[in-house]
Amino acid sequence: MLKEDKFHDYRAVFRMAVRLYAEQRGSRMAQRTLCDGRPLDFASFRYYGEWAYTPQALEEMPAPYERFSEGGDLKIVIHACPWSSQYLEMGLLDGADDYCAVLDKALVRGLNPDITFELARTMHANRDFCVQYQRDAKVGEEDAYDAEMAEQLLEYKGYNFSFID
Repeated sequence: MLKEDKFHDYRAVFRMAVRLYAEQRGSRMAQRTLCDGRPLDFASFRYYGEWAYTPQALEEMPAPYERFSEGGDLKIVIHACPWSSQYLEMGLLDGADDYCAVLDKALVRGLNPDITFELARTMHANRDFCVQYQRDAKVGEEDAYDAEMAEQLLEYKGYNFSFID
């Protein structure tokens, strides 16, 4: 709508909206993390994330991403992304570029502005893959919480934390 209506500087407006939305999501993740007494790090970022591939998406592509530990950092190579596919299907390559340029960085900033996320490559232009880095990622630490916290996390996913703000 912004683009079609020739809204002045529509890309900056779109990026600002995505950034605000993502920082709010990251803040909700931080609130759940702190309620559980856990640190605001990448292990918690991965554990309390609000998005996952649907079973249908996983049937279509069983390995949409790969994770690699690189000297304390986590490198994530993403081979399939529903947002990229949707933006490209709608003919909005610039929308895909703008969304991905700010979304994950803002999610991380909402959780903890002192940890570092880097987007090294996006899949849109070449239709191949994205590369993301979570610096000092504490790879494997979230696994220690999984059995203990699984039921509580499911309860939190539907809980309204607006009273904490």
